[in-house]
Amino acid sequence: MNGGIVMTPATAFTERSDVPNPQDFRTRIRILEAAGRVFADKGFGQATSREICELAQANTAAVNYHFGSKGQLYREVLREADQRLVDRQTIQAVLESGANPEQILEELFRMVLYALISAEPQSWCARLLLREMTAPTEALKEVFQHRIRPSMMALRRVVAGIMDLPSEHLAVIRGSL
Repeated sequence: MNGGIVMTPATAFTERSDVPNPQDFRTRIRILEAAGRVFADKGFGQATSREICELAQANTAAVNYHFGSKGQLYREVLREADQRLVDRQTIQAVLESGANPEQILEELFRMVLYALISAEPQSWCARLLLREMTAPTEALKEVFQHRIRPSMMALRRVVAGIMDLPSEHLAVIRGSL
């Protein structure tokens, strides 16, 4: 017993501070989705936490509560967009398939094009990443370093195989952009 309350698994889940509340989790997901749409439409600078929270049907303090700041929310949204659009395991499987470099490149392009033209809920992801590529923010550096760069390096190796040049060659680097 805890203060006259019998602790069952159900009550323990909501009363223990070290276990996340399911409602908090749902609110966090709604904020991520709303932020993705708002950031994709307006960009980081023009989006407001208030607008995001209104769309997410959350308290205006929810961005700071769940993410710490609008900037940290933006980084989370960029990571989420990249994760939804780019299936790293599938890319790795294509790279390790044993196919020739031309076939690998064709399949990778097919995957990217499909991700970019797919319908909701991923469409905000593509729009956000395209916006970020054309008007990069500081948040892109982190996502690039940890998520995008490894894929670009793999693509560079494929292009090097097609061109029969070392992956560090300037023509290969330009060809893989």
